[in-house]
Amino acid sequence: MSPAVSRQAPGLLVCWLLLDSSISVFLRLDGPSSISRIFLAGAIGLLLFVLIRRPATPMAVDQIELAFGLLLALSLVARVAVPYRPESPAPTVPVAALSLVAFGALAVWGLTWFARWQGAASGDAEPEIGRLIGVIAVALVVGAGLLARFVIVAWDLKPGMDVYPIQDAAGRAVLAGKDPYLTHVFQSGYPYWPLSALLAAGGLVLGDVRWTLLAADAVTLIAFAVIARNVNLPLSVGAIAGALFLWDAGGLYVTWQSMTEPLVIAFIMSGIALLTRPRPRGVLAGVAFGLAIATKQFAVGLLPLLPLSRKREPWIAFAAAVVASAFVLLPFIAADATAFRAGSISSHLAEPPRSYAFNLLDLLPGIIDPVRAPFVITAIAAMIAGSVVRLRWPDAVSGWLAATTALMIVAFGLIGFSFINYYQIPLALILVLALLPEATSGEAE
Repeated sequence: MSPAVSRQAPGLLVCWLLLDSSISVFLRLDGPSSISRIFLAGAIGLLLFVLIRRPATPMAVDQIELAFGLLLALSLVARVAVPYRPESPAPTVPVAALSLVAFGALAVWGLTWFARWQGAASGDAEPEIGRLIGVIAVALVVGAGLLARFVIVAWDLKPGMDVYPIQDAAGRAVLAGKDPYLTHVFQSGYPYWPLSALLAAGGLVLGDVRWTLLAADAVTLIAFAVIARNVNLPLSVGAIAGALFLWDAGGLYVTWQSMTEPLVIAFIMSGIALLTRPRPRGVLAGVAFGLAIATKQFAVGLLPLLPLSRKREPWIAFAAAVVASAFVLLPFIAADATAFRAGSISSHLAEPPRSYAFNLLDLLPGIIDPVRAPFVITAIAAMIAGSVVRLRWPDAVSGWLAATTALMIVAFGLIGFSFINYYQIPLALILVLALLPEATSGEAE
């Protein structure tokens, strides 16, 4: 089978750029603005158009590799121009310097790409030294992204509010043999599902709850490379896509704040890697999805459209995900169902819209009155969007992934307390979707 990528890849990458730009503007202006929300609205609207209308613009493998590289160059320039976090005092860790190192390495990679392209046009094989230089350059880009996370965790000041103290208290409770749902840094109790607390405890063993986030990002990077190989693409394509994800607008901020999305994404990406194998592993993929759900509630969005298939593996993955998530959740529910419900369910259903939320509900402040979307309406709108997309795509992993991406981004755009960390998941899924040819079946034929 000759290598191929999604025929919707150009449109998907434009959507990725708009979504990533909206987060960059948010961070640059230290909060939501009409500009960032317009970028967000454009990203969501265009993404739904691409996923439903499915305009086909075939790209060669080397072209999408170059497209990833160009987007990565823009991201690295933005990381130099925009501090990774807006809070005072300004960051002193050398994130901008690492971005410059990554940019220089990417420039070298670009030269090797151009030399390879010229050689292919003239029928010459790529020199071994050129291949080696390209591999080293990509490794430097990736290494700089992981090192940026390391220095943030090791040396930048710790966040004084919100997620970090919540995770720190929950992790310490787990290490002391106590129920994390009885911690009350957050007024209603622990607001996430229990695997977040268990993994926070693992980070604390090493000194900081955020070390597990660094490990999760490394897993995600490996998953990108594995997915590329699963669909007969060169490892370099998966690696450059993973590097782009490492250097997106919100990733470093999410790590600093100790937000749990890197954990969720690592589990999701592992599941996709298992489903796209030549011989898919439905049980293991389902376990990975179940662990994502047991980490944070909105990963439940992975499940509704998964069994809409005539194939066996998606059904197996669905059942395994339900069992795996229940295996983690039920002991904590049994220990104190009231505390579990109050902290991780009721508190979110009753949470009022936040002034700093990043969504489509207050698109033009002062011009158009804010909209309030009840949770039920949000869920219905997201399911409709996902279902429509699912009907437009083949019965394949790519079809489920496209539908799930639509479901999640519509939900995040309408939730009154959405924040920039939520959109890390669609950013990852869009990049994966751009890699997958339509023939990615999810079941050995």
